[in-house]
Amino acid sequence: FDGTDDYVDIGNITGSSNIVDGIKTISFWMHADDITSNTDYLIDLNGNDYIIKDDAEVTASPNIILSSPTYYVNAVSGEQTIAAVDTWYHVVIKTSNGIPPSDVDIGRLESTGFFDGVIDEVALWNVELTDDQIKTLYIQGLRFLATNIANANLVGYWNFDDTNDTTDDVSSNSNTGNVEGSTYTGS
Repeated sequence: FDGTDDYVDIGNITGSSNIVDGIKTISFWMHADDITSNTDYLIDLNGNDYIIKDDAEVTASPNIILSSPTYYVNAVSGEQTIAAVDTWYHVVIKTSNGIPPSDVDIGRLESTGFFDGVIDEVALWNVELTDDQIKTLYIQGLRFLATNIANANLVGYWNFDDTNDTTDDVSSNSNTGNVEGSTYTGS
């Protein structure tokens, strides 16, 4: 994502068969091109509920913050800091209050801003993952399939292994996204 106009438009996934209570866990790998003096928009679930990187800290929109989320960076509970540029970090945010995924975008917040860096392995669950499940996702690394963790509760999973203009949902829910300007790097 170039920080100006690249993103992946997933759209409304509230019709997925296993989405009753909304999204309760968001997991992704990222590395940022800048961690000072800027705000990057990582994942937007519906225009009101989104994840941002503000300077070197990953945080959520006020609506999610009111739900008292738990943040994880590299499987450390309570950690929100991205300490270096061009370094991979595994980020998880979970909350007991489900978030409706009615207009999902990866790499932007619609009409607000974009992300400058790389995002990979974006996964959304309708349950709160346990600390052990989060550690497994982190320890196994970028190529570990999120479908191996709570697969029955996986609402959407985009591993960005496609090289075409769509991004297939690797979960069983077929929430295919459209690539808007971003480029698959194979990393």
